[in-house]
Amino acid sequence: MAKNIAVPPPWAQRFGNIAWRQGVVRCYPPVRASLWVMLVLVAVGGGLNALNHALGVRFWQVQSDNATLQQAISTRLRQMMPLNFLNSRPEVLAHALRHLEPDIAKIEIVRHLPHSLAVHATIRQPFALWTTGDGRLMLVDGQGVSYRSIHRGEHWDLPLLRCVNANIVLKMVALMKQIQKKDPGRLAEVSELIVEDGTVRIDMNKGAQWSFPLNHQMTACVGHILALLGRAPWRHGQWKIDARQQDRWFVRAGNAVREVI
Repeated sequence: MAKNIAVPPPWAQRFGNIAWRQGVVRCYPPVRASLWVMLVLVAVGGGLNALNHALGVRFWQVQSDNATLQQAISTRLRQMMPLNFLNSRPEVLAHALRHLEPDIAKIEIVRHLPHSLAVHATIRQPFALWTTGDGRLMLVDGQGVSYRSIHRGEHWDLPLLRCVNANIVLKMVALMKQIQKKDPGRLAEVSELIVEDGTVRIDMNKGAQWSFPLNHQMTACVGHILALLGRAPWRHGQWKIDARQQDRWFVRAGNAVREVI
């Protein structure tokens, strides 16, 4: 048997809808808490963003032992603008500037709040040139690191390395460091270091030449050559030394007949 259900008047229906909506909010307090959290996060985020930009870099001072590098760093900083607080942190800027300017050997950055920056950089000193297999001519520092290609118009009076990969470059720089330590004047005479077919050949400016195997004993071999050239009668003159055989060396001066030692 069907029951008669009375329909409430419109004002009662409106009141019921309001009561229902209030009931939903009361039944779900986590929703109300989440709304407050979202509002707080938005306010805090906006404040931090404003502070991040308010503490941005506006002025800087660059000091360097090289005027060209000093100007290059200032130009890079202008290109990076605007620099806010986060992307002007010293470690972030130092990493970016090293990547953009490979000539930087060492860089120190100090941030002075609110708006200034102090930069001190030293230039990397090239130690040799390296002609790569793809035809590029690279500058190599005293650690054996090839750090950039030669710029147009640059002229460097440095030993030239002719080898196929960076691992051999490291070994050749180590050999030159050994020569520099034992006899600095002789390093100034080095023109080229050529590595091919398992042999290292060092050509000197005045016609001297050393040849020896590319192996784990080459450091000792160079030490023996330097010791030989420090004794009479080898101390004077320009000698071509063929040390490719471990038990027998051939030495000659100019076009003279080889002497076996």
